Amino acid sequence: QYLSKGKTFMKKTALFLAFVLMLSAELLSCSGKKTNKKEEDPEENNIVIAENGKCNYKIIYPDNPAPWEKEVALYIRDTIEYYSGSDVEIATDWALSKDEIDPNTKEILVGNTNRQESQDVKKSITVAAHDNKIVVRGITRNSMYYAAGIFVSQYIKNSENMLVSIPKNLCVEETFAKKDRHELRVEVTSFGVSNKII
Repeated sequence: QYLSKGKTFMKKTALFLAFVLMLSAELLSCSGKKTNKKEEDPEENNIVIAENGKCNYKIIYPDNPAPWEKEVALYIRDTIEYYSGSDVEIATDWALSKDEIDPNTKEILVGNTNRQESQDVKKSITVAAHDNKIVVRGITRNSMYYAAGIFVSQYIKNSENMLVSIPKNLCVEETFAKKDRHELRVEVTSFGVSNKII
């Protein structure tokens, strides 16, 4: 049953990851250096998202999401669960007021959430760690898929021994304008993505 589940999951993600691989733009960090390599010591230099079958983070997406924001949130949840063996909590960002939002809660913020860390995003694509928040955001449909692809393919899928972690200094920011000008068309099926460039 586990093998069957794994095969199904990999089929669902194959096209999604193929889309990401075709977009080979340079990934720049906030400091102008690449930060796509995890350090050796997961406790000292990395943020542990999930370990030993337990997830430390909750996934948050907008209460009134664009279709691709919810899809990406579910995709990230399923990928973390697959590689860590943990159950990952997921919810919308709904709150009665900003006072109810706890900055100390560990959250993976997907899309344009009401959290300040999401609102502070300036670039088309952002994948970054901010204290207890991890931001995965793209301002358009295509850039949202690309941001998710960076997070999944370069970090979650590099996990070993059921340990999912990212660098504490993770900060990838990129402008997606050139790809938008090429009118990248994306067709989404389940968790897969196929692409055509006109």
